[in-house]
Amino acid sequence: MDTTPDLGFYFAIHRKMRSDIARAATAVATATEEDRSGRLGPLARWVAGFTHELVEHHFVEDRFFFPALRRRVPAAAAVLDALDAEHHDLDDLLDRWPAAVAALADRRTAFGATHHEAVEVTQGLADRLGPHLDREDADVLPLFWRHLSGTEYAELQQSAIDGGKKTGLGFVVPWNASCVEGAERDALLAQAGLAMRVLLRLTEARHQRLVAAAFPAAVVAPLPA
Repeated sequence: MDTTPDLGFYFAIHRKMRSDIARAATAVATATEEDRSGRLGPLARWVAGFTHELVEHHFVEDRFFFPALRRRVPAAAAVLDALDAEHHDLDDLLDRWPAAVAALADRRTAFGATHHEAVEVTQGLADRLGPHLDREDADVLPLFWRHLSGTEYAELQQSAIDGGKKTGLGFVVPWNASCVEGAERDALLAQAGLAMRVLLRLTEARHQRLVAAAFPAAVVAPLPA
């Protein structure tokens, strides 16, 4: 008898996205001009990487996960249409976000104006992303449990891994691995394949250094996942 879908990694990604966007909003809001010689350069690089992750996440939902539900659960069309509209809204902010935080870190720009723009965009993302993920968790993810078998969901997940945009993998791969621990991490890496495991080995330590530099504990305490 087939099992039900294992959505643990999907929920884990959403938890990490919530904590990371909240932590980024705090990091940007508390930035000072003096931080341009410290954490703001790494923060700008982290934001560029996290933007790749969010864009990738929306892409695989729009290309693989949500269409599969539309075919299997026609009654879900309204909620999926609403989430698609929210993706477009979020993507408009994501288009602005890396440049806004890069300007905040750039000593050649006036700090006040760039700080205002970076706060506006980052907080705008935080305000929209959290409720968006809440709706997905409450209204969409349970549909996979109800309407797909474990095998069908695993095949869908593999299609998303194989067919993703694959941009910014130097950030995206270690970021995804950081969402889970223990057996869940082992299962993720087994499904990802040899190339991704090699890339993780090459990038994970550098990613951890970037996170530590962008979010020093003395300035921005890490939030619980």
